[in-house]
Order: sequence, then structure tokens, then C-alpha cells
Amino acid sequence: MRKFKVFASYLLSATFLLGVTSCDNDTDFEGDNTLANAPYVVCLGITSNSATSYYVVPVSDFMNGTISASGNQGIEQNGYRSFQIGNNSIFSIGGLGLTDANIITKGADGKLQQKSSFVFEQSLSGIEQADSENMVAVDIPTSPTGGNQFKMYLLNINSGAITKKVTKPVNELSTSDWPRLTGMTVSDNKIYITYYLTDETQKPSVTRYINKAYVAVYSYPELEYITTMEDERAAIAGSWNAYNGIFQTESGDMYTFSNTSIANGFTENSTKKAAFLHIPKGTTQFDDYYFDVETAAGGLKPVHLQYLGNGKFFAQVSTLQSEEMTRWADKELKACIIDVKEKTVKDIPQIPVHDGDGGQRMSGVIENGYFYIPLATDGALYFYKVDINNATAERGAKVASNFVSATFKMN
Repeated sequence: MRKFKVFASYLLSATFLLGVTSCDNDTDFEGDNTLANAPYVVCLGITSNSATSYYVVPVSDFMNGTISASGNQGIEQNGYRSFQIGNNSIFSIGGLGLTDANIITKGADGKLQQKSSFVFEQSLSGIEQADSENMVAVDIPTSPTGGNQFKMYLLNINSGAITKKVTKPVNELSTSDWPRLTGMTVSDNKIYITYYLTDETQKPSVTRYINKAYVAVYSYPELEYITTMEDERAAIAGSWNAYNGIFQTESGDMYTFSNTSIANGFTENSTKKAAFLHIPKGTTQFDDYYFDVETAAGGLKPVHLQYLGNGKFFAQVSTLQSEEMTRWADKELKACIIDVKEKTVKDIPQIPVHDGDGGQRMSGVIENGYFYIPLATDGALYFYKVDINNATAERGAKVASNFVSATFKMN
């Protein structure tokens, strides 16, 4: 019997309020280390006595049985965590005061192992794969009390070493209000960062300049500032902690996504419609593309997104009108396929209206024309197998967890 001490964050999904705590109780998980070479990895958040621990487990099947930490070979991750993958390395990133990052890989025996760990000066705001060898990471202080500078890093995926660190002035992003990262991608030797601005002199902070999309552009791998793109056709690109501001397609072109409702934590609703804008590969300006996705969705706003390929997104769309929303509410969502090429939104009727997971980055597995995603429906957590082209779904394995923080395929 392997014991894992519970120490991490409160996750209050209905309110997006997160805080780190510790607990004297131990939670027992059987780890018999027999599940090797499983093709998938699921990062489980398991809550006990109002505290949450993360457990990274191998999974062989999304559609049958129950997925749990019990009886699995896996890796414990203490503290509040977010996860990202680069090649076959999973980066477990500490947040809410934690500044460490762990790399989880498969060993020669096909079992998960924690390969290395390193510590940043502050909690990372974002991390993304830049090329076959490197990840790019950014840390921006959460408020001016953390200083007037931020850091950009290059990390070697295989070794986990920090190979480059550059200190940048925050005023490259804003000379008046405070920037908060909402997304990042690397395309054609440029880093594109979406963000929004807050007035931190007020408590709680107030969202500023809500009716404009911002994208800062840096050179890669030099990490030098190039320009900031702005567009008033759409509101702020992305939202707090959901990492949904910008998405790269197979061609290297990019779409920004603007939701900007108080349900995503902003202090006011935007007067602009939820919309997609388009950035051609390698350029530093938006083109003429504009997709009013809110009108296409019947006057409803998408909340969480993942790019699936060929111009299609899986989306959770709020079924509430703007005036019905409350701040930080992540509830009453329906599942849809959004096609930004055809400018259509199709409901997935087999997935019931459900609540979200508290504003985490959406993370499912795309494989052979299907998308596998965990959702909390009918009082429990289940994986769903979504037919991407037909916008249909079937319910699969149950998940013995309070939430799933990430899901990946590992070769």
C-alpha cells in the first residue's frame, strides 16, 4: 500500500476560488506498479477534507470500467498544479505560491517516472512547446507587489534544464494596468501571447479596457519584444486560468478567441460579441477574418475550448444569457463543435448540460477522428468519446476523482 499525504489546493469549481492548504489526514492508494506502456495519462484531482492532491496515472482505456488512482502505477504531485505536454514529457507546474516544475516521462520499463524537477523564481503564468527540443515559459507577477519585471525561459524538453532566461519589463505589455496571461503559442519563429489588463490598485482588482483584444509578439528563440497587436472588433482574448486566448492550426495560422463575460471572472460583461479573430502565420497583425460565434450559437457564449484540427473546436457553451451570469460561475454548459472555417456551431445532444471544472485549461485526447474528454454529468465524472465530424458522443469510463486536471496521449 502506497500512502500519499494530502497537501494542495481547495478547488471550488462553482466559484473559481482556489487556495492552497494542508491536511493531517493520509489518503491510501494501492500502487502495484503493474500498468506499463499504457497509451494515455490522466491527472486526477482527489479531494479529502477540503484539500486536494494530484495523482498522475496511466490509463489503457477511456471507455470501459472505472479510472482511479487505486491499483495504478502513478506519480503524486503535491500543491496546486497545472499540466502541459511537450513531446512525451509531461510538465507538472506548481502555482498559487509554488514555483517548482516536475517532468514526468515513461521509463525503459514503460512505467511513469518523475525524471527531473526544477524551480522558477515565481509561479509560471504559461508554458508551451516551442519546437521539438524546447518549451517556452513565462512568469508574470500576479500584481505590482511582485515587482515590475517578468521572466521568459527556454527549457530543454529532454533534460529539463533551463537553457535561457531573459528578464523583461512589465511595461512592454502595459504602461498603466497589470497584465494577466491567457494563452500562448509559437509560430514561425515568433511567440504570441494573449493577455488582459487589471487595475490592481482596487481590491478586488477591476478588469480594464475590456473591449479590445491584445496579443504581444516576441521573437523565438531570441525572446525579444517585437510588437503588441490590438483589435477592437473583439473583446479581451482568453480568460483567467483557462488558457483559451489563442490557438494554432496545422498551417501555423492562429485564431484568437474572445469570450469576456463575468462568468469567466471579469468585473463586467463586454459590449462585444464572443468572437474569433485570425492571424496569418508569421505576421504581426490580424487579417479581415471575423466570426461572431455568439450569434452562431444562438446568442450564447462559449466558455472553454480545445482545438481539434481542420478548423474545428470542442467547446463548452454557457446556456445562460449574459444578464443571468454571476462572476466566477462555471455552470450550466452544453457541449458543441465549433467550425471556424464554416462558421458554424453544432450541439452534441448526447452530452447533458453540466457544470465546468473551475476554469482549468481544457485537456482531452484527439485520436482517429474522436475526442476523449472528461466531463461532470449526472452527478459523476465520466469520459466522453466525441465524434468530431458528426458532433455526436457516447459516454465511457467513470472517473473516481473530483476532477481531472489534464489528459494526454504518450507514445
